[in-house]
Amino acid sequence: MSDIKEERNGAFSMKVSDAFIVESVFIIISLTVLVFFRHQSIYSLFTRGHSILNQLGIGSLIAILLFIPVSSYLWKKKDLLETVSYLEPVCSSSILIIIGVGLSAGIGEEVFFRATLQPLVGIWIASVVFVLAHAKMWASRPFTFGKKIFVILAFSCSLLLGFMYEQQGLISSITIHSLFDIGMLLVIKSQLKHKHNS
Repeated sequence: MSDIKEERNGAFSMKVSDAFIVESVFIIISLTVLVFFRHQSIYSLFTRGHSILNQLGIGSLIAILLFIPVSSYLWKKKDLLETVSYLEPVCSSSILIIIGVGLSAGIGEEVFFRATLQPLVGIWIASVVFVLAHAKMWASRPFTFGKKIFVILAFSCSLLLGFMYEQQGLISSITIHSLFDIGMLLVIKSQLKHKHNS
């Protein structure tokens, strides 16, 4: 999720439509590269690796294990919440919209960063590009502690997703990414509601 709209007050926010557009662009670029330049079928992306059930299971488990400490930290540290505050319009939406945004981010970004980019440039460079694609969350001044944590977390998660893609298959990385994003968006939604009520 990297397309940002600038509001009148100078703050950044992302609309729900922006999120879906960005992920659609990732998928279109990926499919173009895969089909026309690498001559790879879309079907082969999802059949590579372990069985679908195995990938869904291990992906779900890792998403939960990743979500628990990160969400606990986010709940306690307000500076990290400020880093992702531009997601407020998305998080103010219904739970169904949040699930849709999380799924589209998981699918779009994993197809692009893992299945398309990583085989071309390697896991490390793909992870650097992943962090840069989320620059609006951390690149503005001041470079706070929360932003530093976000960069470390995004890079580490990208390495993990890249490893899972290589070892298990694309479905596992999509599952981790989607479930993690949905969970985090719901935590941010809850935090923002708590913030407005206090």
